[in-house]
Amino acid sequence: MKGRELKMDRYGTGYYLLTAFIATFVCMALLAALGAVFFGRPFESKFIDYFSNNIIWTMIAGSLLSWLTFNVAVRKGLVCGKKWKV
Repeated sequence: MKGRELKMDRYGTGYYLLTAFIATFVCMALLAALGAVFFGRPFESKFIDYFSNNIIWTMIAGSLLSWLTFNVAVRKGLVCGKKWKV
């Protein structure tokens, strides 16, 4: 994203979706693992439950909210800078 203008386009959405998928996958795996260790719950079924529920909200609702709010925030000056920084 370095050197690209601040806007939510297909490129920005792609990065959002990739980051959201990885973060959701890792967090739900940790949550299911802790449930298995501390409460004796089956890891596979809990992971599938947690991940499938959260990935739907993250990918659909998160993308929609990003598209609706990001460009407005940039226009109103609520985001610092003109370009993405690494």
